[in-house]
Amino acid sequence: MDGPLPDTTAAPPPNVAPPPRAAPATPGDVAHRATATATATVTATGDGEGDADRDGSEGDAERDGSEGDADRDGSGRDAERDGSGGDAALRGDPSPFFLRAGPRGVLLVHGFNGTPHTMRYLGEHLHRRGFTVLCDVLPGHDAGPAALGDVAWPRWYGQLEAGLRTLRAHCQVVGLAGLSMGAALGVRLLRQYGPANVRCAALLAPALLLPRGTEAGLGLMHRLGLDRLFPTVPRPRGGDIADPAARAANPTGTRTSTRAATQLVDLLAAARRDLEVLQQPLLVVHSRRDHTVPFRSAQWIARHAAAPVRLVELHRSYHLITVDRDRARVAQEVAAFFDENL
Repeated sequence: MDGPLPDTTAAPPPNVAPPPRAAPATPGDVAHRATATATATVTATGDGEGDADRDGSEGDAERDGSEGDADRDGSGRDAERDGSGGDAALRGDPSPFFLRAGPRGVLLVHGFNGTPHTMRYLGEHLHRRGFTVLCDVLPGHDAGPAALGDVAWPRWYGQLEAGLRTLRAHCQVVGLAGLSMGAALGVRLLRQYGPANVRCAALLAPALLLPRGTEAGLGLMHRLGLDRLFPTVPRPRGGDIADPAARAANPTGTRTSTRAATQLVDLLAAARRDLEVLQQPLLVVHSRRDHTVPFRSAQWIARHAAAPVRLVELHRSYHLITVDRDRARVAQEVAAFFDENL
């Protein structure tokens, strides 16, 4: 087309008032937005569903060819039962336990917002295989979110040191199995005490990396004082578990501590540094469908660990793999790993 293009800009209609200006934010508005930010950030760090990377699958019931929600052990039987005839993953017992057996010991460490309930199924399986197992409650995790907020992460780590001393007094060799944040604490213990004291470790849904932006968000919350202004926030009941029965049995509260969550920033940074110089063999087990800790955390460990790593990928469970649909397989993988390395 030759010549200038016509002007198609429409003139504003006459007698139309400009849109009203937004009212300035009130302190209540600011508090509401801050609370929403704190809730989203802290929920992504605990056992509830966060914004972790997805695997692109649709629906809640990705199957492995078997029918129903029960875990299978490969022989067609339901998930392994404990000696009392009940599934330990469904009992909901949050109390600590020390089960003595042979000279090989395993220290079990639960995660942030968790309890020993999440490690009991695994612990009873290992005990039946001849291992002495110990799982205690991390400080603050048995006294409500307000008390948890008063605990700094070195006290959580100190509980692992005490557990290691107990096992060393009863066992010739010791390994460690940590879930989520418990895996990060375990990496610290392996680095500090070396292979002479902790021979190997199983890192289960290991929280060495959090969903993108979460650590930055936690750090910002702390710098702005939001963890003091809003010391607790709501969290989903039951945790990030695909199995409905196991989710209902998981003894969790409905609130979590923002002040405790901000402790994760320093802990995870220290654990990542430690991982790169570890000498002990590692088993890493993680689900592609984890909504709390992204699968790339396991991949990062496999790439950066100085020690040999065996990576096991799951597809039926969410975050709490020790009590979820793959719990029988997790227990078998961990037991086989300790049989080989302890």
